[in-house]
Amino acid sequence: MNSESCTTEKALSDLYDFFSQIHFESCRNCVDCCFQPWFLIEEKANMEAVFRNDIIEVDSVSMCNSPKCRFSSDGCCAIYKNRPLDCRLFPLDIIEYEGSYWWAVFKTCTKYSELKQYLIPGIDYIESLITKGMFAQYERQIEVTKRTYAPYRDGHYEIIREFRRP
Repeated sequence: MNSESCTTEKALSDLYDFFSQIHFESCRNCVDCCFQPWFLIEEKANMEAVFRNDIIEVDSVSMCNSPKCRFSSDGCCAIYKNRPLDCRLFPLDIIEYEGSYWWAVFKTCTKYSELKQYLIPGIDYIESLITKGMFAQYERQIEVTKRTYAPYRDGHYEIIREFRRP
């Protein structure tokens, strides 16, 4: 295991811990965000155990193979404590706009205005944990998401600030 992957695994653990401390009460009984999550390479083995045959590869990006996540039912996420980083971040995300990368909040979340108060103060910390390897994966994922996620293509997001690359 190289030092970048050790660093990425530690960063991922720290990000999971960070999100476990945020209680998204607004998300109770809502699964509107459950749209085709993608997985970091470091998450893939764990996600394969959870998602089984529901994972596809698109341009070297591993993602759920169905438009709606099969773990969203009855207004809850059945794998909430084990969900991938992509799900933990939402509605916050990194997007590419006019040649630069930005933190943005997707307006497809019906509670995005309320959730911003929890997410925006953590951007600096979240950003400090994103390694070069993680960001390289984000760059590939962003290219796929621009093609597959209509709210991205249609500009249904609010830009917060520019992303500072690792």
